Amino acid sequence: MKEQKTLLKRNTVIHPAMIAIWDGLHVGVTITDGEARILYMNDAQRKMDGFERIKVLHKTMRDIYYVKGDRSITQICLETQEPQIKRIWPYYTKANKLNQALHTLFPLYDDHDQINGTLTFITEYYHLNDTLNELQATLKMRGNKRKKRDRLITFSGIVGSDLRFDQTLERAKRSSYSDVSVMVCGESGTGKELIAQAIHMEGKGEDKPFVPINCAAIPEHLLESLLFGTVQGAFTGASDKVGLFEAARGGTILLDEVNSMPIGLQAKLLRVLQERKIRKIGSTEERDFDAKIISTMNISPKEALEKKQVRLDLFYRLAIVIVEVPPLRKRKLDIPLLCDLFLKRNKKIFRSRRLRLASDVYTQFFDYDWPGNVRELEHVIYSALHNLGSDNVIEKKHLDVYFHDFLSKKTSPAPVDMSALELVSFIQNLQSGKEGFTKEHLGRAAQREGLENDVMQWADEMHQAVKERRGIDLKKRMKIFEEMIIQEALKQSDNNFSKAGKQLGLSPSAMHYKLKSFGITK
Repeated sequence: MKEQKTLLKRNTVIHPAMIAIWDGLHVGVTITDGEARILYMNDAQRKMDGFERIKVLHKTMRDIYYVKGDRSITQICLETQEPQIKRIWPYYTKANKLNQALHTLFPLYDDHDQINGTLTFITEYYHLNDTLNELQATLKMRGNKRKKRDRLITFSGIVGSDLRFDQTLERAKRSSYSDVSVMVCGESGTGKELIAQAIHMEGKGEDKPFVPINCAAIPEHLLESLLFGTVQGAFTGASDKVGLFEAARGGTILLDEVNSMPIGLQAKLLRVLQERKIRKIGSTEERDFDAKIISTMNISPKEALEKKQVRLDLFYRLAIVIVEVPPLRKRKLDIPLLCDLFLKRNKKIFRSRRLRLASDVYTQFFDYDWPGNVRELEHVIYSALHNLGSDNVIEKKHLDVYFHDFLSKKTSPAPVDMSALELVSFIQNLQSGKEGFTKEHLGRAAQREGLENDVMQWADEMHQAVKERRGIDLKKRMKIFEEMIIQEALKQSDNNFSKAGKQLGLSPSAMHYKLKSFGITK
């Protein structure tokens, strides 16, 4: 209570700067004094209650509203000195208009910590229902467009050859063959929804519904109605609406950024997962729920649980399988492949022109940490294409100003963040002549492992062999290189097999197998 008194002073919330904020809100705002006299009411509240032409300032709540039993929700807040959070409270105005609305009230205090008013936020349920209709119409429209033009992506359509990313896709694919709940975790822009779509397509197919909902974008007071649906008469203005859980029957529902879902609603979601039944708001009838649930989080599960953004019991239900998507800075091997994909996507715009990136642009891309991940890379490419003019090669001058500003803040080039064994994949790409892979990038990666001289010599040999069109015993070379990496890791860890294996990303059994195959141990 002490913190509440400190935060909500009446002279603060009624300050002209705050009044300017209240004036611009679409929800109703009313401020009263300690006797429930109205000191302020914004236009949204006046319109909601039909007070556009009625003077309400300095009148009491009883003067303009019918108060049942002499106790309005404002009076309850004043008497208890406790906030009234999300209370559904029907009321009549003296103009004989009935409203049923969602109320949130906070007590206000003077400089001596004595209660002297209330701050009220009101959202009318008619408005909530209209908004719900708009959201469902938008989702239906998006679904129709997807059927006609934008097919959901499959695993074959996801670009990436990085070892970490390959393991992510393999784990995701295995989870698609049953209705087990899957949680896809990763930073914003890493492609979590694409992986969710691929899981659905692999397991359910395109003839089954895929219903995505962004838990962070939908207002809290709409989310429950949107998920579970409503029946006519559940509240004033409510009509029969099918919820998204019911719409996803037989298919998949994606709860995007589930860590943004209100804790109270998480408890109701837990019941759905436990009992596999859903009930519309205002209904007593329960229906079987038959859909796969995929959830995503833009933070790690550990962080979400520590911050209490996700209930522990719900986490156990949603995260039967956890798929972690690596950020782009940890899969820089895929940058040239992704660049090629984004160039091809814009091929129609630039007709038959053969577009490519200059080598020094790739160098900058490999030096950058990509905080916005793949989404940021796509934006940079798209922006550069529209700065291209008649040129066919994207050079530094075509890159957006913001990218140069971000890059200039770095004091030193960012290393290609990969495990030692992933250097093998890098060399394979280098050998195949894929555009964008240069010896300079390889050298930086190898230097991180202390193997620069050996790797660069091998790269030169491979380039020469490719140029002369003669064969290379790649399997033998890779085995030699792999052994070289393991020997270096053992050297750095003072021959601690466990520590070296961990450094290389190998399980104890895999490390033992490698050591045995190279004759390092029996």
